[in-house]
Amino acid sequence: MKDIIEEVDGVVVECNTAYEGTRNTTNKHQKLMQEHGWDKYYQIDITDSHVSIIAFQGASNGRLWWSSKTIIHRSSIQY
Repeated sequence: MKDIIEEVDGVVVECNTAYEGTRNTTNKHQKLMQEHGWDKYYQIDITDSHVSIIAFQGASNGRLWWSSKTIIHRSSIQY
């Protein structure tokens, strides 16, 4: 994989998982990438680390309830 990424001057693109584990938050995901040494060799973009997330909360009497949470706002990504 390293050869391919370097050949195309690529960026490792990841996203956080929706299930529990070591990649379900940006902080834990970044820590795991560091523990495995990926940050030393590659540029990494955790794509959902810089967006707002809107999550469905439930329904009651025919009404839908939503919540919104901004994780991190990054106005521009530079590689």
